Amino acid sequence: MENRVATHIGVPAQQMRLVAVPELVHRSNLEDMGMSPYHLTQQAGLTRVLRGVFAHPTRQRTIEVPRWIDDRWLEVRLQTAALQIARPDAVASHTTAALLHGWVLPRSQQREKLIHASSTNGVDRRDEVVSHRLEALDVLDAYGIRLTGLAATLRDVAGTLTDVELHELLEGVCGDWHGPPSVTPRELLDHVPSWPRFRGSARLLRVLPHVRTGVGSPQETQLRRTVMLEGLPEPQVAHPVTIAGITFHPDLSYPHLLIAIEYEGDHHRTDSRQWDSDIRREELFRDAGWAYFRVTRSTHMRQFLDRLAAEHSHRSGGRQPSS
Repeated sequence: MENRVATHIGVPAQQMRLVAVPELVHRSNLEDMGMSPYHLTQQAGLTRVLRGVFAHPTRQRTIEVPRWIDDRWLEVRLQTAALQIARPDAVASHTTAALLHGWVLPRSQQREKLIHASSTNGVDRRDEVVSHRLEALDVLDAYGIRLTGLAATLRDVAGTLTDVELHELLEGVCGDWHGPPSVTPRELLDHVPSWPRFRGSARLLRVLPHVRTGVGSPQETQLRRTVMLEGLPEPQVAHPVTIAGITFHPDLSYPHLLIAIEYEGDHHRTDSRQWDSDIRREELFRDAGWAYFRVTRSTHMRQFLDRLAAEHSHRSGGRQPSS
């Protein structure tokens, strides 16, 4: 099971794309590059990536990456590749590995400029690197770099997050935000106790029972948590609802009360076909007697919560909600 939990790279081919990245220059590959030590200066037209490692101005290579990557991901991946040219034993770990896996991190950690790396052979002294010493690593090879697997990365980051931050991260890990789920909350609950001792284990075990599968985005996690903090029962996540022969999976719902809640990101507004589909879906739900709430980032949350609480109370016969 440790191998099952450790593996995270398994993005379907249709969710991958090719990108060009610079070839890296280091004293160890100067001969292969047809260069001399002189070229290891910025005056020679190379761009510094890390101390002692540079991006070639014209030579590139193509790698396969997930479609969801952004410029920040590419920057971190390039820095990781640069470190691993200089230190072949280094493995991206901690928040660096989490970012490369596509996990949701607090904004401060997303913007961190340092690269976290683990090694069994000593500590790197570069100013740009936070080094960690470990005896054993669950290591994956992907995107032309090496990084810790799911189990090791969770052990590394769990102790750095609050309960709320860890909850959000785990629903991404156990969801399909960036490809098929790697693991289920139940599998983690069964196997975390057998992992080596690590900081954050108690927090991880405390949060896991509240993690749900089928959550479509961090905003949906936040919305569900906000609804529950209002004192309402926990809504169902992606519960199947069949209307007019079509099965839908509203983001959140109280199926027994015919209440559905959808969180709509910007693409719902900018994609005309998505917008038309959303309107048609709402019409079908309302015609079938459902109360249908559409929430966006610009929604006045106080007004939405008041309306939802009133609808819940009305449809439950005025009974006080119980969570």
